[in-house]
Order: sequence, then structure tokens, then C-alpha cells
Amino acid sequence: MSYQFIHIEDYGINISKKRSNNGTSEKYKKETKGRSVSQIISEAKRDNGFCSHVEKPEEPIILYGKSLDEVEKLAMEYHSKTKIIDKNGKEKKLRSDANVLLAGVISLNRENMEIWEDYKNDSIAYLKNKYGKKLISVIEHTDEEHPHIHFYCIQDIGKKFDLIHDGKKALHENKDKKKHDQNIAYLDSMRAFQEDFFKVVSSNYGLSKDGPRRSRMSRSDYFKLGREVKLINQVKIKAKKDAYKFAIDEFRNENWLNKITTSFDFNRKSLEEATRRGDKYKKSLGSKNKKLKALEDIETKYNDLRKDFKIRVNNQTELLRNKNSDLENENKKIKQENTDLISENQNLKTTLEESFPLYELLKNKYGDRFEEWKDNLFNTVKSKLKFK
Repeated sequence: MSYQFIHIEDYGINISKKRSNNGTSEKYKKETKGRSVSQIISEAKRDNGFCSHVEKPEEPIILYGKSLDEVEKLAMEYHSKTKIIDKNGKEKKLRSDANVLLAGVISLNRENMEIWEDYKNDSIAYLKNKYGKKLISVIEHTDEEHPHIHFYCIQDIGKKFDLIHDGKKALHENKDKKKHDQNIAYLDSMRAFQEDFFKVVSSNYGLSKDGPRRSRMSRSDYFKLGREVKLINQVKIKAKKDAYKFAIDEFRNENWLNKITTSFDFNRKSLEEATRRGDKYKKSLGSKNKKLKALEDIETKYNDLRKDFKIRVNNQTELLRNKNSDLENENKKIKQENTDLISENQNLKTTLEESFPLYELLKNKYGDRFEEWKDNLFNTVKSKLKFK
């Protein structure tokens, strides 16, 4: 069974001293030599002097985002514009070897080339969902033995870089704990990262999460081992061809009954192998169909919600329109009543002004009896009005 391979590493503008390995340090003798952002980008671009492990270098294919030159430029920009606050509260620039670029690789065994395109696209979708806008670029190399992609992420300017690296984020969150507990948190986080990628992507293609373990070795030893494996594979292919030729010769020397028996046995084995492959891809197709059905259900629900929302908006709009019309009519009615009241008030004012001389004349005529006369007059008028 084939297995998944996804790996992340962080890099600085300059190589960290503790990562330098010139062969003299016993502590780091078995560690891979550290590299800078510039060196990583140069290798990815297949610049001369940076891709000696590739027999016939080819230009990388950009699958998503920006060019590799732009990735390097953005990493430099993050380094120059991001500041840190030290323990004394002072603002400082980042160290020259501070990590500024998260680079990763996703690879598949060349024996699984038939699923590579789908696997690659699902992997890119996973990276977009995980890193969002921090995912700057994804490229593919087609000049090496196994199909693989490289991806590059950069933290937002002003934010702590370690927060985009799963393991170092766990270290930061447990910085107040003992070193032993920090290491456990780091390892648990990196295992969770592998398991998450397996559940979301690799499990849909029948891949296993863990492959055969390999011992830590230097970069040169690793590629030397790769060349040895390549030679061994060539020997295996030759052996298969020789064995096939031997089987044909042996078949020709068989009598007719053994030939029929051998043919039936060969067809049976071929059918069993085809059945196994069919079951494998049927399982993968079933998983994809489930995903497609789930997406269709989500789209249907979304369309129903959008339709229902539109209907509710239209209903509310109609209600508001009717209410607005009623308010406008009521406003017109109030304006008309106000106009009538103003006119009536003006008439009363005019009548009062015209009646004032007569009022003064009657008041002078009746003297002290004016109030009594006025009350009698009002009572008389009131009784007549009631009668009518």
C-alpha cells in the first residue's frame, strides 16, 4: 500500500547558526544542513548550482498564486516591516536568521500516477482552506522521479511567524510549561497535522498515513540512497523482462494440455488483479460520489435559503411600501386639518378684532352689571343651542 508524504519547514533570510553543518559539530553532524530563503527559492526555480540532484532540470509549473521571485520578495518585506517587543517593552527588528517563510512539499509515489491530478487538486484545496491568504504560491516539479508539489506561506506583517507552523504554534502556546511538556505538545501538534491531511485528502485515495520509517541522514546521503534505489528499480525491471521472456519460451515448450491449463491460470490471475484494482477505484469513486452528493445537498439548501430569503425580503418590502403609503395619506390629512385650523383661527381672530369695540361699548354701558349680563346672555344662547 502506498502512503502519503507531506512535510513543512521554515526558513530565514540568513541561515541560523545552530542549523549550520560543516561536519565539525558532533551535535549537528547527522542533521540536514540549514538553508536560507534565497537558496530554497533558487532550488525551486532550478537555478544553476542549486539543483545538482536533478539530471535534467525543467521550469517549475505555477499551480496557484504568485511567482517564486514574488514569494522571495514578500518574505523579505515581512522581515523588514515586522517588529518584535522584547522583555523590556522595547520594539526591535527581527533577527537576520528569524524564520520568515514556511515551505512545504506534498509527494506521491510514481506508481500512483493515475490518481496524481485529482490528489494534487485536492491537496491544493486543503492548503487554501488551512492557510487562507497566507498561502502565497504552489508549484509543481515534473523533472524528478516522484510527482510532487511545493507550497509557500508567509505570515501577515506584524504577526508572530510561529503561529502558521503547527508545531511551533504549540510550543508558543505552552511556553510557560516545562521543556518536556513543550516537546510533547510539539510532537502531538505535528501528528495532528499529518492526521488532518490524511482524513481530508489521502484517505479518499486508499493511501496509508505512515510509510516506512527512515533514519536521519545528510542531504547528500539521502540523494545517494535515492540513486541507489533507482539503480535497483532498473535491475528489477530488467529482471521482469527476462522472466517474461523465459516464461514465453517455457510456454512454447509445453504440450497442448499444459498450454491450455497455463492460459486459464494466467487469465484467472489477470481477472483477480483487475477485480482488486476495480474494488480499489470503486471505493475511491464511492468516496468522491459521497462528497459530490454532499456538495449538491449544500448547494440545494443554499439555493432554497436564497429563494426563501428573497421572498421574505419582497414581502417585507411590500409591507413597508404599504405602510409608507398609509403614512403619506395620514400626513396629507393632518396637513389639511392644520390648514383648516389655521383658517379657522384666522377667522376667529378677525371676528374678535371686529367685536372688540362693541365689547368695550357694552362693558361701559352696563358697568358693574356687565358680568351678570354676559353670563345671562351665554346661558340663553346655550339653552337655545341645546334646544336645537
